[in-house]
Amino acid sequence: MSCSPRPVASNIASNNPGLLYSMARPMIKYLFPSADRAARTAVMLATDPELADHSGGYYRSMKHRAKPLEFDAAFSETLWEVATKATATQR
Repeated sequence: MSCSPRPVASNIASNNPGLLYSMARPMIKYLFPSADRAARTAVMLATDPELADHSGGYYRSMKHRAKPLEFDAAFSETLWEVATKATATQR
């Protein structure tokens, strides 16, 4: 499974003296979730026993975000074949 690596409101650039950061800083907490809130999905995926037998899903804001191609067996098989060939090591 995977989850969104979304941006978060943090102080990672708080020592940045740049004009852009000083202008954006007041808006960051309104535009992005806190680090605690953003981590909830990853923590849920790692610890929820109900998800132990699930794989391949994409989650954002603690919700499964399914796309039609996710359930297309022919597409999945083709993608697997292409990825296997693309990443195969040559001897």
